[in-house]
Amino acid sequence: GKELHHLILGAGSYGLAFDNEARRLYMANRDSKNISVVELDQAGEPTHLGDILLNCSPQTVGVNQINGRVYAVCPDEQRVHIYQPGNYVYVGWLPIGNGAGEGIAFDPATSRIFITNADDDSVTVISDGGPKLAPTATPTPTPTQPPLCPAIVDPSEPDNEPNQARLLTTDNPTANGTLHQPGEADWFRLDLPAQEKDNPTHYLFVADVADKDLLVRMELFTSDIATLLTTGFGQVLLSTPAEGGSIYLRMSNSSAYADCNSSYTLKITPLRLNQQVFLPKLWSGISDDGPAAARATTDTHPRMGNQETSYPVAALTLQGEIVYSAGEGTVSRQSNDGVSLWQVAGDARPQQLLSSLSGLYLSGWGHAPANGWIGLNPDPNTPAQTSPAAGSVSRFDPNTGDLQLRIDGLDRPSGLAENSAGLWIAETGGKRLLLADPNSGQILRQWPLDDAPYVVRSGADGVFVTLPGGNRVIFVENRGTVRWQTELDGLGLPQDIALDTRSNRLYVLYMLAPRYGQVAVLDGATGARLATIEPTLDRPLRAAQALVVDRASNQLLISTFQGVEQVSLDNLQPLGRISGGWFAGPFSFAVDEPTTGTRQIWSVDGREKRLQWVRSQNE
Repeated sequence: GKELHHLILGAGSYGLAFDNEARRLYMANRDSKNISVVELDQAGEPTHLGDILLNCSPQTVGVNQINGRVYAVCPDEQRVHIYQPGNYVYVGWLPIGNGAGEGIAFDPATSRIFITNADDDSVTVISDGGPKLAPTATPTPTPTQPPLCPAIVDPSEPDNEPNQARLLTTDNPTANGTLHQPGEADWFRLDLPAQEKDNPTHYLFVADVADKDLLVRMELFTSDIATLLTTGFGQVLLSTPAEGGSIYLRMSNSSAYADCNSSYTLKITPLRLNQQVFLPKLWSGISDDGPAAARATTDTHPRMGNQETSYPVAALTLQGEIVYSAGEGTVSRQSNDGVSLWQVAGDARPQQLLSSLSGLYLSGWGHAPANGWIGLNPDPNTPAQTSPAAGSVSRFDPNTGDLQLRIDGLDRPSGLAENSAGLWIAETGGKRLLLADPNSGQILRQWPLDDAPYVVRSGADGVFVTLPGGNRVIFVENRGTVRWQTELDGLGLPQDIALDTRSNRLYVLYMLAPRYGQVAVLDGATGARLATIEPTLDRPLRAAQALVVDRASNQLLISTFQGVEQVSLDNLQPLGRISGGWFAGPFSFAVDEPTTGTRQIWSVDGREKRLQWVRSQNE
């Protein structure tokens, strides 16, 4: 043979894939961090159309020839990034194993992508359904470059550092910007006067985005630019310091991508929180024509508020009209109207609070790590842990706060549940499920697992356990037998589970793609998938991490950064959204079970020293 063409593409070219449906060739360029797109005409003549820009080093590239999606594998991130064909709009990313990058293959029969992971001897399998591409048009004699979207430089640059912060005023409380690349940050400064003692003005910061896929993290700092006041996604509320002063706002792109629509409009609204704030009441019903539209009316029952605490809250649980919360080194009990009943010493890194018939339990990871975050899957090449595990599970007297027992020497215990068999503990670091005697704290049985367990929910004859690393949910009977296990498709990584005991249905909230969640509805007896609650443009389930079954209203409540999504348990139809900053984790979102018609939903308010709630009237 002889060389017909020699194309100069990116630097460090490695992986290669060909889509014979679209007649496009994709080249992964490690050093230049891009994917070169080459189109072949009917005679096989190549034309370099352009490059897909990445923020990582792609080793290999694959293509789904059914729908044309491009998969760029970046071992340095342990991620595969997905792009739509044609204009190569970013779809999202999925996690992969260690050492990925040598092999990628596509099965046209099942529309699945296979990626080899050399370091952990595994294969990542991705299910990718979707519409088949329309026939490729015959190229013109001079093919034009497709609209590969370039990054847009913010016209207000430079504003990436605090000393470059743009000045905002309460007279001109809006600003525009573009977060033109992942990790990009814009800084603003707002100078505020000293506040009235009994009637301070607070400020709500909201980022309106043109692209609903853009996830904007907002962080408020004091004038030293080191003390974090609050953080949130899309909106934050500033509890203005009494002395006023300069407040700094950092806006950053927390998405895994940036494109032509990565712009935002920042709006600041002053609020007087001593004025009563009412939320609209949401009505909805089902007719022969399908779901009725939600209708907002003025009502005095749905109200939203918060309760200050003396520490950053990490977990909460409810028992009747009592609220228990835990933060760094503290556990407290208070009534639902904010009256403090007791406060005692707790765990340095609390995980879950469980209120049960035998007491109040707290799981924790012990002292804070010396060098930052400890991952659920630590590097196997790091030295083995020599000191005893600092995790523990403690039981407190719910009436007095007295410490009654403590189970020490656990490796990062997280989820807790209790049934007739005893106290169940998900030992996340040790990859074990433990069963303890709730009276003595003695470990009765233990089950080693292939993947780290996280959330546990109890049933009458066993427990449901999430295994995020294995994208699975399992049911373990009281006698220790695994009755069933269900694997989740897509990104998996189950964040939270909720059991509807009346129908024996298990709701599993997991991450389908960044910023978008999905809920699988499983048969509690068999693990069979009965239905799926899909995200939509109107209900994207962005940053959803927690859900709960509200038996009084017969609803499934899902915490997202836009508010609480309400879904009917009968037909899985959406019933509307309660707006608010409800970005809660699996152990910080709960609803009471009232004897009257008024329900109360509780959530942890991010890093703020407070709890937040909403009261509404059940119909």
